[in-house]
Amino acid sequence: MKKVGNKDREAPGKDGIVYIPPFKTPDARGVTFGGFSAARHLMTNKHKMPLFGLTLPQAMIAAADKGPGWHLTTAFEWASMAHQWKRARSTDDLPIDLVAGSYQWIMGLFMRPDGSLDVLASTDASYERSPYGRGTTKRTSPNTAAIVCEGKRWRPGEFGGMSIYIAELGEAGQFFPIWSSKTNRIEFPTRDYLPPPRATFCIVRHVDIDATKGVESGGYVSAIHASPDLAPFAIPSQTATKPAAKWGADRFYFYKHSNSVMAAVRGGNFGNTAYAGVFDLYVYYAPSYALSDFGFRACKSLRSGFLENCL
Repeated sequence: MKKVGNKDREAPGKDGIVYIPPFKTPDARGVTFGGFSAARHLMTNKHKMPLFGLTLPQAMIAAADKGPGWHLTTAFEWASMAHQWKRARSTDDLPIDLVAGSYQWIMGLFMRPDGSLDVLASTDASYERSPYGRGTTKRTSPNTAAIVCEGKRWRPGEFGGMSIYIAELGEAGQFFPIWSSKTNRIEFPTRDYLPPPRATFCIVRHVDIDATKGVESGGYVSAIHASPDLAPFAIPSQTATKPAAKWGADRFYFYKHSNSVMAAVRGGNFGNTAYAGVFDLYVYYAPSYALSDFGFRACKSLRSGFLENCL
């Protein structure tokens, strides 16, 4: 494929970027996965060493620093690559080492103290319509501000009543309820914070389902969630005491903390290969947590019509 258009329209397969095409799977009926590009390798520093030990907000910022369209891998994108991994006939069919010997932060999947979840506001992964990105802020009243993000043509009212998570606001980031969306602006209360000049953000909606009900923390994944609201994110709906070969003997760990929202980590490190893989899910750590074996990768949203212009 040839490179076309602006610099941020990198051709799939170029410079370590892999295109994940749209596809469906019987494991999540009614969901179309894929439709984005992903980096083959974990994010690295200037010395080409993986960036371990960052918090979730720091990982979001570092991924977005790669340029327009780049962002921390979302829960939907990880699920897409995990299902693609499961469908592969051999390792030759896997252009990305998804586990890569490291737990990895993902964006857009949080667990509240009661076990209910906040997930991506939509599964649209395109550059123009994805519910995440980076923008600038502007105060619109004494207690509100608006995010203006280049390339985002949001439908008015689409995200009203949902929440926006902003990485630049504190060690754990910060959630704000969205009052309304008008043209290219999203308003959120800022009574306790000055609007940051830059905002790396993710918009989520609440799903009032206790994802831990009847599920044992640490159990092997035995089924992926059948709820239409949760099917796009490969969240385990059952666990078992014995490994489930269908799901790679991966496990589901969670911690319902009474005072904190937990963020999601997927994959597994080199020391846990016996029960850590593409469907392994930890919702066990606050966004402010950092550990030496927590890495992350970046994905890229593509502009509408990009593939049609590639040969």
